[in-house]
Amino acid sequence: MSLYKQSELFAFLNSIGRKPNKRLSQNFLIDGNILNKIVDAASLSPGDLVIEIGPGPGALTEALIAKEIDVIAIEKDRLFAEKLGRLDKDNRLSIIQEDVLEVDFLPLLKNRKAKIISNLPYHLTSPIMGKILPLYGKIETIVVMLQKEVAVRMSSPPGSKNYGSFSIFTQFYSDTKYLFSVSPNCFFPRPKVTSGVIRCTPKKTTSSFDKEAFFTFIKSVFSKRRKMLLTILKEEIDKEALTTELQKLGYSEKCRPEEIAIHDFVHIYKSFY
Repeated sequence: MSLYKQSELFAFLNSIGRKPNKRLSQNFLIDGNILNKIVDAASLSPGDLVIEIGPGPGALTEALIAKEIDVIAIEKDRLFAEKLGRLDKDNRLSIIQEDVLEVDFLPLLKNRKAKIISNLPYHLTSPIMGKILPLYGKIETIVVMLQKEVAVRMSSPPGSKNYGSFSIFTQFYSDTKYLFSVSPNCFFPRPKVTSGVIRCTPKKTTSSFDKEAFFTFIKSVFSKRRKMLLTILKEEIDKEALTTELQKLGYSEKCRPEEIAIHDFVHIYKSFY
């Protein structure tokens, strides 16, 4: 059964008496070309270990298993988790019926490195990415489909209108590339938004400082993104000292947060906090 085909997806859902759950962001991919592009984007090799988040009926799961790899599928929906077992022909599929935010990834890996491939539940994009992006050394590649607007923000460079706190968080922990857009027509039920696929390659972060406090600082700065950085931080940092530091880094004293590169934000934070 090829569940990316709409007729076969309908037949499967009817056979188990299930309709997509909007609360769980269940919009199922019904385009085989897009499915293959997502799988190809991860550059899989036989024997790889893949973690799939939110497999639903299992269209992507089925495509992954065909690549002769090991798959760990994490599915919150009890009925879908139970039915995924039908796809396991060669004992390559492990199924965890759990909320992904409650899952400890490290024991699952058993000293192996993994790739993460997922059509993410859109309403949980931020907490899920916050959980998996810092796993450098354990996760080699992350290929995820999410709301296009969010995917663009995550991959936007400094100086662009979509560059913001989520861009900085994502790119602090990974090399991030926007790959392609996906029309709402490629899903059932049809979502109201266009989707996008990105690839994140986790990277080592050498800076030793309080990263949680740093990202709190970043969120605060970007909450006033249209103001000059000097104005935003005038109550916290001496104006002359910050002006001097900005000039050393090659910025005008009138620069705004959206102009500043991630490594320069790290430098400013470590210099004054």
